[in-house]
Amino acid sequence: MKKAKLSARETVMLVLLVVLLIGVVYYMAFLTPLQAEIAGIQTEVEELDLQIQSYQDQLLGMNAMKTELEKLDKQTEVAPYDNLVEVLVALDQYLYDNSVSYTLTFLEPEITEEGTVRRIVEMEFECLDYDAARAMVDDLTGNKWRCLVGDTLITTVNENTNLRNGLVKVQLNVTFFELSGTSAT
Repeated sequence: MKKAKLSARETVMLVLLVVLLIGVVYYMAFLTPLQAEIAGIQTEVEELDLQIQSYQDQLLGMNAMKTELEKLDKQTEVAPYDNLVEVLVALDQYLYDNSVSYTLTFLEPEITEEGTVRRIVEMEFECLDYDAARAMVDDLTGNKWRCLVGDTLITTVNENTNLRNGLVKVQLNVTFFELSGTSAT
């Protein structure tokens, strides 16, 4: 059999076809998956940047809370157990000076295993208006002894007045914290 010789033009065309075939294979088998992987990595980087920003915001918030707690810790003190008399005298004097009438009910103290005593006081008092009542509640949270004000309800005494202009009744619970010095058993 006779071998056919390729002309120079056919050889150039075959070389171009082989180069084009190699280029298509390279593009389809290597370059396209690589670009998809790079795009996926860029998306992950963006998600991680958002997550880092979120963690930084959380850290800033926690640092602000820590600073606020340290400031609060310096302003108030945890009383030693049994601080009932001092609390009663302070509340009695404060409520006597700033309210129209008041009632205090002291519940049995709760002692935790760590030795923290929670002394809950149920308070009910009347003030001339909402602003005076709000100021009293704010003053309670900022008093000398560490406490937590909760379950607050402010209502009008007279149905014909609103909270801003008339006599208001305040009902709330205040938990005072004390240290017993010994663990509860």
